[in-house]
Amino acid sequence: MESSSDGKGKSRFQGRKKGRSADRARERIANTQFDGEPGAIDQLLDALNDPDPQARFRAVKALGRMRERQAVPMLMDMLDDPVLQVAQVCIQALGVIGDQQAISALIPLIDHPELGMFALASLRRLGYEPKESPPPQFENFFGASRQPEPSRNGMNGNSNHHQRPSQNQNNPRSRQSARDENEMEWLISALRSDDPVERARAAKSLGKRGDWRATEPLIRALHESKYDPANDDPLDQLGDSAVEPLIASLQDADASVRVLAVMALAKIGDGRAAEPLVAALQDSDELVQMAVWTALVDMGRPAVEPLISALRDNNPDIQRSAALALGELGDDAAVDSLVEVLTDIDYRARSAAAKALGQIGDYRAVPAMMVALRDKDITVRRRAATALGDIGDPRAIEALVWAMEDHDHIVSHSAIIAIHNIMRQQVDRSLDRLIKDLYQSNIKVRASAIVAIGWLGDKRAIPPLVEALSDAATESYLQSLIIESLRKLRQSPDAS
Repeated sequence: MESSSDGKGKSRFQGRKKGRSADRARERIANTQFDGEPGAIDQLLDALNDPDPQARFRAVKALGRMRERQAVPMLMDMLDDPVLQVAQVCIQALGVIGDQQAISALIPLIDHPELGMFALASLRRLGYEPKESPPPQFENFFGASRQPEPSRNGMNGNSNHHQRPSQNQNNPRSRQSARDENEMEWLISALRSDDPVERARAAKSLGKRGDWRATEPLIRALHESKYDPANDDPLDQLGDSAVEPLIASLQDADASVRVLAVMALAKIGDGRAAEPLVAALQDSDELVQMAVWTALVDMGRPAVEPLISALRDNNPDIQRSAALALGELGDDAAVDSLVEVLTDIDYRARSAAAKALGQIGDYRAVPAMMVALRDKDITVRRRAATALGDIGDPRAIEALVWAMEDHDHIVSHSAIIAIHNIMRQQVDRSLDRLIKDLYQSNIKVRASAIVAIGWLGDKRAIPPLVEALSDAATESYLQSLIIESLRKLRQSPDAS
């Protein structure tokens, strides 16, 4: 696979000739800056069949970020796409979407030389862990009769071959250190073995040793597909010791190496990697960008502060990616910074901030989101309306009623749905309060709650009312009120 840093000026996609339909598809996808428009999904699904591989790639990427489950069957069919990058991003998207029906399609790809690492990562996101081979024993697979392959420095790994005479040679610590060095050489040599079992065991042993010096050989071995991905990722097993070398690998000239480094850093979850990963959002390769975005979301709390700092970046693409990641993380520490982004000059940043604030669901964002309902950009208004419905603050109802008259029909429809969501959340809160009052000691409070439940008309209250009616301790006066409320509930339409 050619990396994006290739200096020959060739396109990363070696697909069929671009046509006008491909250009139009790319333009539609590039202009689709929101997730809530029904037409956007149809456009993206149509683009999966576009003859231009770049159009297919961007469509898959967008559907993955939107976690669109209806795309899963088509993505499964695209796993044999003739363009490698498209197949890789399809695998990643299936993992992000999280539909387990994709597991059966991903399992056969585990042994694929160029798709295996992506398939394994997505399978683990889907909760499927391939069976692990028995823990390797160093003496078993490097038996005394077997000569290890030459190491990089030309030595054959014999413990008597390259030990320098030392005054401390009889020191037990020195002898142990020498044995450790020899074992490291042998294991690194075995990564280049033709035997896949030997390679897998060597990689696993190196991971368990936790020695940072194994990081670079393991990355190269994984990149060259000389490791059986049915085993645990050895880079992950290296743990904290590998963080600094992996961070350095984010600058590697090969995009595939950078993807491997990002995936390993995400699994280790060390906070030191958060800032370098945020900086890697500017990577020139789109596969790396997607891997970085996913890694930051998976990292959780350590990524929040660096992502908040990235909201002030001059690059609108970085601002947008940071805002969307913060929305996925759902940390209310980002609310004030995201509210500031709602006034940014770039509409993509404003739109992403509106979506993120809706995902976080903090009431502090409501006044700014009400202002965003009058934004000059349609996408921002659409997302602001949807976000206000997700937050559920009744203060937004008046502004949403005004937005129902918006000249864009999707904005007006989003406002209607948002009002319905707010009212539903208010009913849910009211119902919860009334059901709790059924168990109060004060008979007047219970009687009032029973009557109010009957007028509310929500059939979800029937089970607790029946339970109260069946209780022998319930007063006869309350029993008659319960029977009347149950009659009203059974005659009312289903409000749930």
